[in-house]
Parts: sequence; structure tokens; C-alpha cells
Amino acid sequence: MPGRGFGLTTAETDRRVRLIERVFKVLDETPVIYPEWCRLVLSHSLMGVQVHDARIVTVMNQPAGSKSGAARARRKLRRRFGGYDCGWC
Repeated sequence: MPGRGFGLTTAETDRRVRLIERVFKVLDETPVIYPEWCRLVLSHSLMGVQVHDARIVTVMNQPAGSKSGAARARRKLRRRFGGYDCGWC
């Protein structure tokens, strides 16, 4: 499978996520991250690894000092890309 996903369309994934949200409580890092992440995924029809990358972008776009985990996300990006400092992460 390309991108190692489940091969679902964005619409089917959204439907399944809504079902899961009815059963489980979503725990937020900050109240804005989860809804913004969902908005990015749906508005850009992201699939596979792009969904994970959108999560990182959402966390990193939070204002400085918001305790959003942006520093942790930057460390993960550096590890993912072999310590390469891209200048923005």
C-alpha cells in the first residue's frame, strides 16, 4: 500500500473517526490542536503519512509558550530526518 495506510478514502476515514469519537473521549494537548488537525486533513484530503505530518505541523503552528509540545515535535522531526537541522525545525 502506498504510504503504508489502510487505503481508505478521506471521506471513509472521516466517517470512521466520527464513529470512534462517539465512543471515546478525545484527550487534547491544547483545545485547538485536534480540531485544527482534523480541519487540515479534511480540507487537503490528506492520506497515509501526510496525516501524521499534518499533526506535527498543527502542533508546531501553535503560538510560542502555549505548552503545545512544539519543542517535542521539533525533536521528533530532527530524529526522523537523521539530525538534519532544516532551519525551521
